[in-house]
Amino acid sequence: MTFAQKLKAARTDRGLSQNELARLTDLSQAMIAQYELGIKHPHKNTLKELARKLNCKPEDLKDDPE
Repeated sequence: MTFAQKLKAARTDRGLSQNELARLTDLSQAMIAQYELGIKHPHKNTLKELARKLNCKPEDLKDDPE
């Protein structure tokens, strides 16, 4: 599973919209969408903040090894 897939799954599992997650993390909805589409990857600190707001560990969101 990719970071993009994991992020979307974690967000939807918690019943959050992209807009809601964006507000919680001080990111734009467009940036959340780009992460979920695999267009961009977050910086380390942003990954930590996303994980914190989604109640998981940063490692839980990283790409699975192939």
